[in-house]
Amino acid sequence: MHDISHYPEPIRSVLATHMRLQHVFSSPKQDWAHLELTMGQLKAIMILSGNERVTISQLAELLSIGKPAASILVDRLVHLSYVRRTEDEDDRRNTLLTLTNTGYELATRLRQVSIERMAQWFVAMAPSDLAALHQGLEALATVAKASITEPHTSTQTGASNGSIDHAE
Repeated sequence: MHDISHYPEPIRSVLATHMRLQHVFSSPKQDWAHLELTMGQLKAIMILSGNERVTISQLAELLSIGKPAASILVDRLVHLSYVRRTEDEDDRRNTLLTLTNTGYELATRLRQVSIERMAQWFVAMAPSDLAALHQGLEALATVAKASITEPHTSTQTGASNGSIDHAE
C-alpha cells in the first residue's frame, strides 16, 4: 500500500478512494487481464492508439524504458500483428510505429468495455452523487489540463466553494 499519511485529510480521503477504484480496475476479471500481452505491450498499444507519429525512441521515453527494450517490445507486437513499422518519410533514420487494424480494434474494444462498465456504475449512483462526481471531475480535468499546459504554475487555487488552496 502507498503511504498517503503526509497529505491533509481531505486529500488523503480522495486518494484512498481513488486507490480503491484503481484496485477494481486492476481486478483479474478485467478484459485486459486475460490477454496474452505483457503490461508493457498493452501500454504500448494504448499509447499508439492515441498518437499517430510515434518512433521507437519516443515509445521508449513514454514507457520509461531503454531503446533496446522498446525495440524488443515492438518486435513482439509486430510478430503478434498489433503494430506495423513504417519508414518516416520526413526523416528516413526514424521508424514510425502504427497500430494495425487488429491493434486498433483491441484498443477500441478495451476502451469501450471500460466506458460501458463506468456507465453501469454511473447508472447505479444517486442523481445527486452523479452530479457531484461530474462537478468534481470537471474541476480535476481543469487543474490537470492547466498543469500540462502550464507545468510551472506556482499556485493552484480551488473553487470558491470551500475547496482547499494548495501552494507548491
